[in-house]
Amino acid sequence: MATFKVLLHSSNKRKDGTYPVSLRIIKNMKAKYISLGLYSKKEEWDVIGERFRCDKRVCPNYKEFNARIVQLLARAQEVERHFEFDRIDWTLNQFEDAFLYKDKKGKFLDFALLCIKDMKETGHIGNAKVWEKVICNMKLFDKKLSTRYFQEIDIKYVSAYNSFMEKKGWCGNTRKHDMKTLRAILNRAIVAKECSSTSYPFGKGGFCISALEEETRKRYLPQEYLLRLMNRQFENGKSSVSCPLKPSDSAPLC
Repeated sequence: MATFKVLLHSSNKRKDGTYPVSLRIIKNMKAKYISLGLYSKKEEWDVIGERFRCDKRVCPNYKEFNARIVQLLARAQEVERHFEFDRIDWTLNQFEDAFLYKDKKGKFLDFALLCIKDMKETGHIGNAKVWEKVICNMKLFDKKLSTRYFQEIDIKYVSAYNSFMEKKGWCGNTRKHDMKTLRAILNRAIVAKECSSTSYPFGKGGFCISALEEETRKRYLPQEYLLRLMNRQFENGKSSVSCPLKPSDSAPLC
């Protein structure tokens, strides 16, 4: 449970005698101060009300400053609700980044593209192409993929993606291949500490990839084609029947 308080950061007194108006966040017995971009002298500040004193003689712009504080507190509450909704056990640094709209780690597409670039540079072209194909498929499903954070790729998202592929007529084995690649991206991100495992959609109790597997339909040559092949005359005048295949002539079945 976190607590928030607006106060003057008394340890950061400025040369003009003012102090930064700061938001103090305390969580797990640790505190962080975030400057709100406002400054006040001690006589201008209402400690109990956590606002500038409502007295024009003391602080002529108190209405404007206090309105700004209200806006920033609303922003802090919005950030906290967002973390709670996504079930993220946020750190103070994470809160600061979100509150200040800083560029954050954790964007799914940014990380995936960085990994693809690394694969190409290290000669893993095949893996890079596989990842690129899956990213292309995901973009068809999610037009906002470029803005998605890892915590948004949860079991609900993955289930919706599977339904999208199924409606497109993609077979179970194709969907299984895509999901295994998506899982590999998430696993690599967790190892790289780009995201937490809180919203991980696979594993125990998560989306079951193996359930997508389908037995491959056996494929046979039509009898008509087989007869044509058997009766085919070669340049030496022999038919395929009189020229049986040697083990070395056949390709291994897979």
